[in-house]
Parts: sequence; structure tokens; C-alpha cells
Amino acid sequence: MLGGSYGGFMTSWIVGHTNRFKAACSERAVNNLFTAMGSSDVFWAFKGYFGEFAHDAPEAWLERSPSMYAKNIETPLLILHSDGDLRCSVEQAEHLFIILRLLGKEVEFVRFGRGESHELSRAGSPVHRVQRFEVVLDWSCWGTEDLTVRRSSTEGRRKDDGRAWCVALGRHHRTRAVAGHVERCTSGGRRR
Repeated sequence: MLGGSYGGFMTSWIVGHTNRFKAACSERAVNNLFTAMGSSDVFWAFKGYFGEFAHDAPEAWLERSPSMYAKNIETPLLILHSDGDLRCSVEQAEHLFIILRLLGKEVEFVRFGRGESHELSRAGSPVHRVQRFEVVLDWSCWGTEDLTVRRSSTEGRRKDDGRAWCVALGRHHRTRAVAGHVERCTSGGRRR
């Protein structure tokens, strides 16, 4: 399952409420509505949905935040986010990622550099759109029989082509500079 923006919010929400999917990818999502009110260009307007601002009704805002259900997440989750996202701040991805890491859940976080925004998948730099697509493709075949073959047959090419790429297995972690940006990819939990 994959979703971006509101779809990312719903992806994070769904995996916190069901184990129906083998893997999920949450992109540019809001995972904590309470903190989003102060770190976004738009979430203060959600007063219209809740009837009060977050500081006046924190329980209502938190109750509808996917990160509050992180302890229930059993589905391996890939989180994608861009540093330059002003609609859904990158702190939203970091927030859910850190909670899942502390809980020992299976999670991978890929962060794209400052030159990328909320529009990465549609209007990002071509190299980053390709990288995003490759990351999603590899993640989407998680749990299928051909994952090992697919990763091993393409790993050498990715190491040598100069692109920011990170395949994290177990608790490995890699950081690599690309075109003035740094992409970090970290994985936690245990692969099944």
C-alpha cells in the first residue's frame, strides 16, 4: 500500500489499525496533527474540522494522529519525505520514524535533500524522482519471493552509478552526498 500527502496520512493511519498489508509506504504525510499545526503552512485551518485550535483541544487532535497508534503497527513501513516540504514538515516523518524505531518496529526512512518539496513525485528533480521510484519498487516487492534476487542483481549497479541510494538491511545505515544534497536512509527492526 502506498499513499502521499493525505494518502500518506491514511497509509500511516491504516497500518496502525490493521495488519492486512505485507508492506506500506507513507510519503510526505502528516503523522501528528498537534505538531503539524505549528510546523505547516496550512494545518492551523483544521480548527474548522476540530472546532478548536490544537492548543485548546490537544486530545481531539492527537486522537486523530496516526503516530498515536504506532504501537499497533506490525506492517513494515517505508517513510519518504523531503527536507523542503512546507506543507507537511519533515518533522512529521521523523516523528513517526523515531517512535517506530524506539518500539523496535520494522521501518525505513528515506529523506530527500532541501531542493525537494511536497511535490517530489510530480515535480522533483528527475534524478530524485527516479531514485524515489526505485526505492518504492524495491520496498513494494518486500515479502515476495524474488526480493533477494532483485536486490542482489541490482545492488552492484547502484553502488557504482553515483546516485544517492541506500538499501538498508537489518540495522545498517548509509549516508551519501549527491548534487549538494544528502540522502539518508535508515532501517530498523528485523527483516522477516
